[in-house]
Amino acid sequence: MVAAAPAEAIIILDGNGHTLYTGAGERDRVSAPVSVLEDSIVIHNHPGGGSLSQQDVRLMLEHEIAQVRAVTLDAVFVLDLPNAVIWDDVAELITVLMDEIREHHRDLILDGKMTYEESEQRRWHEIWTGVAEIRGWAYRMEPRLRR
Repeated sequence: MVAAAPAEAIIILDGNGHTLYTGAGERDRVSAPVSVLEDSIVIHNHPGGGSLSQQDVRLMLEHEIAQVRAVTLDAVFVLDLPNAVIWDDVAELITVLMDEIREHHRDLILDGKMTYEESEQRRWHEIWTGVAEIRGWAYRMEPRLRR
């Protein structure tokens, strides 16, 4: 099971669900051949938990990946490729949201209402939720049922 792997693992599918590539990486990174990325579905785990990273979304936009999924023990975070968007179109918005969310989380941590670990788990989900609301992106979190 990809979600429980101690290091990042990746599965790349074509639009029909056929496997184009599988691979394993390190605790916080995994790579794949660029030649299979365009129009693909990229599924990889985040062993530390949390949503899609900034690098995940940047790679998606640069290589026109149809969908990216980050799988954790508790959830699957899914982003469908936005229409005609390049990284530079959203980089500043992401920075602004990141700063706002970090400040909000810092206040919650100082008030004892959130731990640093909880902030790490939630930050990117809150950023992509904000980007999705502002830019009309198809981003979602799907809870996973543990077996």
